[in-house]
Amino acid sequence: MLKKANAKGANNAPFPFQNKRCVFRGEFYLLNFYGAHNERKYRNTHPITTKKGGFKLNNYFNQNDAKQIAFYRVPKALFTEEKYKALSTDSKMLYGLLLDRMSLSLKNGWIDPQGRVYQFFTVQQAQELLGFGHEKICRLFAELSAADLIERKRQGQGKASIIYLKKFL
Repeated sequence: MLKKANAKGANNAPFPFQNKRCVFRGEFYLLNFYGAHNERKYRNTHPITTKKGGFKLNNYFNQNDAKQIAFYRVPKALFTEEKYKALSTDSKMLYGLLLDRMSLSLKNGWIDPQGRVYQFFTVQQAQELLGFGHEKICRLFAELSAADLIERKRQGQGKASIIYLKKFL
C-alpha cells in the first residue's frame, strides 16, 4: 500500500524505512510495509513492480523511451577489423565523440581549403566528457593518431589543436 510522503502510520507514528521512497505518478510516496497484501494490485496496473516485499521502479525501456534518447555512435569496424583490435575501448569511445562533433563542425563551416572538415576538441573537453585525467586523454589521442584515425595540427601554445578525422575503412 502506498502512502504520501508526509503521511503518518496507523498509530500516528512515522513509517519505518522512511528513506525508501518511490515515484508514482509524479509524487513521492513512502512504502508501507504493513500493507504487503495490497501489493498485488499495483504489480500489473502501475509502472511499479514488486520485488521481495518492496517496490521497484520499472527499469525497462518501451517503444517511446528508446526514441527520445541521444546516443554516441561508435563504428562497428573499430571492434571487428583486425587493424583496430589493439585500440583500447576508451580510445574507440573518444573516436565516437569526435564523430559526433563532426556534424557541429559542418554547421560552423569549419572546412579547410582542401575540403576537409576539422574540429577543435581540447584535452579539457575530453576530460570532462570521459572523466579521465590529462595524461590518459593525451594517450588516447596518441592511440588514435597511431592507428591513423585522426590527424592533429598544433596551433601554438594556449590554442586548441586542429583535429582532422580520418575515415576508418
